[in-house]
Amino acid sequence: MPPFDAKALHSRFQKAIDDGVAPGVQYTVFDRDSTLLSDAIGYARVSATGEKEVKMTTNTFCWLASCSKLSISLIVLHVLERGLAKDGSSLADLDSSLALLRVLPEFDPKSDTYVSKILTGWGSIDPATGKLTPQLTPRKTIPTIRQMLLHTAGLAYQWSSSNGLQKWYAPSPGEGVPQADMPYVKGDIADLNAPSVREAGEDWEYSPSLDWMAIWLQRVTGKSCRQLHREILFEPLGIVDKIDTYVDDRPDEEKAAIHVRNPEGKLVSIPFAVWSCPDLPPKGKFNFGTAMLHGSHQALAATFQACMRRDERILSASTWALALADHPGSVKASLPSPLLESMIPAVVTSMKELNPGSTNVPSLLSTFRNCTTTTSGKPAGSQTWLGLANSYFAFNEEANIGYAYGCSTFPCASEEFVRLREDVERIVFGQGKGQGKAQMNGCRVQE
Repeated sequence: MPPFDAKALHSRFQKAIDDGVAPGVQYTVFDRDSTLLSDAIGYARVSATGEKEVKMTTNTFCWLASCSKLSISLIVLHVLERGLAKDGSSLADLDSSLALLRVLPEFDPKSDTYVSKILTGWGSIDPATGKLTPQLTPRKTIPTIRQMLLHTAGLAYQWSSSNGLQKWYAPSPGEGVPQADMPYVKGDIADLNAPSVREAGEDWEYSPSLDWMAIWLQRVTGKSCRQLHREILFEPLGIVDKIDTYVDDRPDEEKAAIHVRNPEGKLVSIPFAVWSCPDLPPKGKFNFGTAMLHGSHQALAATFQACMRRDERILSASTWALALADHPGSVKASLPSPLLESMIPAVVTSMKELNPGSTNVPSLLSTFRNCTTTTSGKPAGSQTWLGLANSYFAFNEEANIGYAYGCSTFPCASEEFVRLREDVERIVFGQGKGQGKAQMNGCRVQE
């Protein structure tokens, strides 16, 4: 029997569906070597008129959004460790700005790119372009690969930044036209080229740095992100037919739609797509590295299981230790509150904290490690993150258990979804199996 109450977990997800929180849920619970539970309930696709159309199954391809960040990070570390970078970069270059600059010259402060500048404010509307005039200052620092993986590179998402970056893509009425399109719409690097918000290493802020690292991967290896995922992760883990970076050619019946609540309060699907291509992108294009994965949560969990058993097909023992260690570095170990301050509440809600009752430190895998057991009973030392369509995961090596689930619904991290996640953690981790031991695996906070 699994060390949790499977019936209670099913009942909690069913209640979320009955209460109209989500049309369906796909979920799995696992240990390092096996799947303890994999199930799906409700619907993957509800029409714009609110009619139930396609059932959610354990094989439905869900948009995994920012749960993709862990995979991109693993691939970056694999490429560095195994000598696959054509420029000769290795793990010894994690803290080298020049190593990043060799492949991503866009970050050169002497260049004319926006990402090499820091946004300090906004001027008036330029009559010639109809756009607000950004006030910019050249960066004094060039990010390192480590900082890109840790989200301490000085970049920020426009929807989670309170320093005015949202005006770059979505100015308020009377503030002119956007400077660029949202990067995921057309996949243009020119649209990703938005200003930085601070110097590298000053602070943690959730950011599109892994999009830039996906570009780095393709340039430094000459291979597409799809090929790299398949060769380094999907084929060794036996999930190549369950998860992918490109699903445009799959029928709608195999894919979960994204849902929102209409004015009448019903959950309905909306058109939503992230630009991608199956091969190396054409010049000037990029695959949305921070959110490129689509697949089942059981397949996604295979990457977490690889982390839990420190699978040496992916990384060596020493690199796993590096990847899963605490890396506060030059930033404070306690994350800001609110963790994410959303400028677009229809898509993502401001998130107060990731692990209630605990401080957190980042890892090189774009996860966060809670220093003490959380109020939901998640053991100290767990690795946790989430995806924009309300996908969530957490796993703990010493307790030898983890979960992953997704709801394919906006907005992310609303009050109902936060309560659901905390209840899931109480059920999965609630009996405390391994918690005493896991307490020893908390955070080693560096000042």
